[in-house]
Amino acid sequence: MKHLAQHSVSFASTGERFDTTTPAGRMVLAILGTFAEYERNTISGRMVNANKGKVGKGPSRHLTPALRTPTAP
Repeated sequence: MKHLAQHSVSFASTGERFDTTTPAGRMVLAILGTFAEYERNTISGRMVNANKGKVGKGPSRHLTPALRTPTAP
């Protein structure tokens, strides 16, 4: 938002009721950004934990043969 403000750009949503030209609108946008960051970090953490759980369990049986890593004879 600071970058936009430096260039005299404001944002007014037609679908939601907030306008970044007001203090309340900037607060709502900051809260939405905080929730988006939280969700992104939560998903990333789940993916890391899921991949850690898969290590050492051998090849995935859900992949088609063409996508599996070839094994030595």
